[in-house]
Amino acid sequence: MPAVILICGSVQCSGGAGAEPLAQVARERLRQHGVRGEVHVVKCLDLCQHGPHVSVHHVPGNVPESARAPDGGVAYDLVTPDGMARIIDEHVVGARPVTGLLHVDRPDARRGR
Repeated sequence: MPAVILICGSVQCSGGAGAEPLAQVARERLRQHGVRGEVHVVKCLDLCQHGPHVSVHHVPGNVPESARAPDGGVAYDLVTPDGMARIIDEHVVGARPVTGLLHVDRPDARRGR
């Protein structure tokens, strides 16, 4: 099953322009590594805390339950283009989640679409 990378496209999360550059980096890195994968910009990942957010699915790697997105994927916070490259290189290809970018739940933060 190919890796699935979901990138929050909400203006609230990514500032409007943040999602597409992340998607471009993800697609390019997957291509460079010869890894099958799907990259989708979605409306909202329901995390809305320190975005842009990325959720990674169908990739091995153990993470704490607190780093799981509501959709069950491994969630990453504050993802930049360099961070996206690390997520592909280290997690998707190397099966080692990028611990410094893993989602941390912040109960005081707003959620929304």
